[in-house]
Amino acid sequence: MTTLIDKVANIHTIRTGPGSVLLDLTGDSDGAATVTLLPDGKILVGGYSYYPIAGYSGSPGDESRASRGDYSLVRLNADGSLDTSFSHGGVDLVPARVDSESDTDLVMVVQADGKVVSAQSGRGGITVQRLNTDGSLDTTFGQAGVTTVDRLTNYDDGVSLRANPDGTLYLSLRGEAEATVTKLDSSGNLIKAFGEGGQLTLHPKGEDYVNGNISTSLQADGSVILGSWLYEKLVDANGNPVSGLVDPPYAIERLTADGTPDTRFGDKGVVYIDKALVDDYHSELTVQPDGKILLSGRQS
Repeated sequence: MTTLIDKVANIHTIRTGPGSVLLDLTGDSDGAATVTLLPDGKILVGGYSYYPIAGYSGSPGDESRASRGDYSLVRLNADGSLDTSFSHGGVDLVPARVDSESDTDLVMVVQADGKVVSAQSGRGGITVQRLNTDGSLDTTFGQAGVTTVDRLTNYDDGVSLRANPDGTLYLSLRGEAEATVTKLDSSGNLIKAFGEGGQLTLHPKGEDYVNGNISTSLQADGSVILGSWLYEKLVDANGNPVSGLVDPPYAIERLTADGTPDTRFGDKGVVYIDKALVDDYHSELTVQPDGKILLSGRQS
């Protein structure tokens, strides 16, 4: 049976230029949120697509116009052409997974078997789902392919997802006054031995997390490296807190494999990066095979 989503997926157009690919999925608006390189050299692009469901653009006051937002995936061959063996001619639009009324985050990782796991933030929580290599939902993961992780009690802004060699996953979220790291097993279930019931909550010592992205990586012993911006409280000459905040530095925190803050790392588990080196919240970190940490960013 042909569904609306089938019809929408088939109206995409593609334009190419020297070293570039431009893809219009719905004839309305599309946005790419993440790009993932697959083991076979193909490229998976994830984002959001909106298409009209009532009225038309330019109608008087646009009162009669309504649009719908869906989660979209596009798979390209290594040469930039659409991989037509993936879902609907290279494009997969997944309905009812995106809260089009809020600004959402989307991240993706590829597991060792080539399956793709994505996580996205919405009003209902963080939706984690796994796709088979052909783009279909892997119903062996979570509940019929989807696991929902409760969002932070405070406003959350910044999502990071990492896949481990054993198939487990680390999902990190950042809010205004706390960050959480959740560990899932290869079936999409919480690993209860990690943190408290599968989730570790980090509360900065008298500080606040700054809105923006969050970055995580893993060391060979299973330690989790987490990078983010932190506001610092102002103190007087005697070290007593006073009103106000200092411009946020970038902070790197290390957790042990069981989710405990590793106080052997830096200053009681945290390393603050000099603002002269990196002071933009778009910074990303990764761990080398020898365990050393690489941090890249930009000056704002």
